[in-house]
Amino acid sequence: VLIVLDNVETSDQAEPLLPPSGVGAVLLTSRRHDLAVTRSARRFQIGPFEQVEDSLALFAGLLGVEPARQEREPLLEIADQLGHLPLALDIAASRMAHEPSWSAADFLARLRREESCLAELVYENQNVRLSFNTSYQLLSAEQQQVFRALGVFGGEDFSLEAAAYVVELSTDRTADFIRSLYGLSLVQLGHSGRYRLHPLLRELALAETIQPVTWQRMVTFFVQYLETHREDYPALDAESPNLFAALETAFERQLNALLVRGADALATYLDQRGLYSQAERHLSRAIAAAQTLGDQAAQASLLHRLGVALIYDGKVEAAEQHLKAGLELTRQTISQQNVAAMCSAYLGLIVFLRGNYAQMETYLWEALVLAREINADEAVCRTLEGLAGIAERRGDYATAEAYCREAVDLAHRLENRELLSLRLTDLAHYLFERGGDYSEVSAHIQNSRILALESGHPRVIRASLITMSYILCQHGDLLAAEACLQEADHCAYGNDYPAEQIRILSIRGLVNDGRQRYTEALDNLHEALTLTQQVGIPVYIPSIQNALGQIHLKQQTWAAAAEAFTTALVISRQLGICTDMAQALYGLARVAAAQGDWAEARRQGEESLAIFETAGHRTRAEVRAWLAELD
Repeated sequence: VLIVLDNVETSDQAEPLLPPSGVGAVLLTSRRHDLAVTRSARRFQIGPFEQVEDSLALFAGLLGVEPARQEREPLLEIADQLGHLPLALDIAASRMAHEPSWSAADFLARLRREESCLAELVYENQNVRLSFNTSYQLLSAEQQQVFRALGVFGGEDFSLEAAAYVVELSTDRTADFIRSLYGLSLVQLGHSGRYRLHPLLRELALAETIQPVTWQRMVTFFVQYLETHREDYPALDAESPNLFAALETAFERQLNALLVRGADALATYLDQRGLYSQAERHLSRAIAAAQTLGDQAAQASLLHRLGVALIYDGKVEAAEQHLKAGLELTRQTISQQNVAAMCSAYLGLIVFLRGNYAQMETYLWEALVLAREINADEAVCRTLEGLAGIAERRGDYATAEAYCREAVDLAHRLENRELLSLRLTDLAHYLFERGGDYSEVSAHIQNSRILALESGHPRVIRASLITMSYILCQHGDLLAAEACLQEADHCAYGNDYPAEQIRILSIRGLVNDGRQRYTEALDNLHEALTLTQQVGIPVYIPSIQNALGQIHLKQQTWAAAAEAFTTALVISRQLGICTDMAQALYGLARVAAAQGDWAEARRQGEESLAIFETAGHRTRAEVRAWLAELD
């Protein structure tokens, strides 16, 4: 005999029905894990489906294979919203199958409109809420209070420590309560010793009144967690759904001080992970909260953080507005000199991208003076980076290298791997461009890459790989350069920084040019050119036009080559980029020579050489040799 005992609530119900001996079998179903009568039984835990295909198979069984295939996407969304709980899916599928003219999209829209999914999960005598309530009613008043409090967690799961803080009990006492809830299937096991509430059970918990202090304690716990784990990125990864949910709660419940603290503490992580849309959302709200609180210092700091996020998200105009607003607020607060320096430094980056070096220099010197006054080494380091960039574009590689070496020393002192990697990348670039010892260049770029990988910051890793690919390409190691570009693509993050995209496309064009894949090279360079025009970053146009001119020279399309080099010359003169100007003149000189205009070729070649010689650029030897051949 097989005896089926369905939905057992207590051992007393089942015990009289169990056979004392013989070969019979008993199949017992229950929401409880702690039934004494099942001590020696073999257990099978039936929870939510772990594979989406299982949920789809249930739908197919009730709706038909073809309808389930045609409405796969809305059915998957329904399954996600119902937490892949078999009973809930069964009721949903039954209603869709038998309600007139209901499609999966219709039912999904209904779920989204309703405040409660549980209200929709009723089909004759099948009722998910009633099933849950059977267990909930077995709880004591204190257990019910703990269960309701656990509903405030918005992430996938939560730790015992977080639960104990929210319910204001010791961890041991909280663990006892959670075990009792688990015994009634009201709490599930999460990952790595954590716990979770099924989405529909969370809805049941939130249906009851929860005290405001409980919400506040949840937000406080995660804000404190953020503040103590600012740069522990794996820990923040594991807790990120709860962190984001906590900031949403802080915003919704107007917990302004906590919102300000939380957004400020989260900003570095969001930048590190390239989550710029999240950064814009939370920082914008926190700025408004700081304004409500009258906290100008916090407002200025948050404006700076938001401005930086917007730069890397390609929203340069909005970034400039926020950084200027932050800088203006710091002028009213003496203690905000560090933020003022950082705002000025990043405003310098914005005007650099537009090619306005005079304005950039003004911002950077203001930032440097402020940063040196208060010994803000990180701000000094970032400012020196910008000043080195200006010096390079003016053809003064000696000054660029001096600034860069000072920045490297500061980054060493700070023990900041991200900054040190970036500055070593810059140093390798400047040394290479002036024709320095290639072994030293290679050592710096390799060290930069190691530090970038240790830091785990995707943008720092990509910056190192991009510079490495450029140097390898110009050094003639095209296969290694191509491999670096592929690796840079693999570590893409968030929304790509437009300046990075432009550089990658440009270098890919140079690599394809070197490998005589001219069609691909032209496609890469034209795509880079289009992007510079779309996002308004003219500083890269001359180098792209020079690269286009080089390809047209090889293809002996003289008019196209002359047009590209002329465009590069005009814009590089407007922006004051000396090496691009010299490259353009050298290109035009070769076009003139190919067309038999020897006088013009010599004039432009000598003008190019003079610029390269003054800058000490590595190309000067090539131009000198070319001019000698004209004789």
